[in-house]
Amino acid sequence: MNKGKKKSFFEKCREWFKERYVSFIKLPKKTRRILELWCIIVLILVIVIVVCNINNSYIGNYTGVEKKLATAAVEYVEDKDLAGVDSQKVKLDMTALIKDGYLKVDSKIEDECIGYALVFTNRDNEVRSTGYLSCKGYSTEGFSLE
Repeated sequence: MNKGKKKSFFEKCREWFKERYVSFIKLPKKTRRILELWCIIVLILVIVIVVCNINNSYIGNYTGVEKKLATAAVEYVEDKDLAGVDSQKVKLDMTALIKDGYLKVDSKIEDECIGYALVFTNRDNEVRSTGYLSCKGYSTEGFSLE
């Protein structure tokens, strides 16, 4: 390299890594193997942590769908003026709510989950609902196929 020319960031990084590599190669073979093993273990742990966080973040999507399901069921009952909600709980299937346009969910939820909403009238005579989902790896507490 020319002495008058400034080195770019990438050239500086390349030199730094090159120096570390040369230092690593000078280590005894047994020490290098131990360091390589530890690097592999750390890499595997990082991958496991990332995958678990991605999975846990999707659980938040499930609870969001449960809320959407409950809201869509209330809208459906109010629009259709269904009888029977006053005296008992009415069970509305998720696929029916999707089909009738009251609920929009992503295709993963629609393909991999089954769900329903229980609609009821509370003491204040308000229509309320609770959504229930059962998916691969997730199920709402209290979900029942009955």
